[in-house]
Amino acid sequence: MPSLNDRDMAFLRNLQRGQTVTGLVTEIATFGVTFVDIGGFTAIDRSATSSPIPSPNSSPSPRRRRQLSG
Repeated sequence: MPSLNDRDMAFLRNLQRGQTVTGLVTEIATFGVTFVDIGGFTAIDRSATSSPIPSPNSSPSPRRRRQLSG
């Protein structure tokens, strides 16, 4: 397992429950969760309340920007 650098550790230390973050949807699973890349880390969105954020380069790609709040 690769070790975390200082930037990654600072990112993880500063995350707080309920914080809103923005990321890219990487997978929508059939069992009701969405996997979201939040800057090199994978978050799991299992709420129906995440809201799509329009991307400035909108395309028909399944990789969509999402804003997640915990």
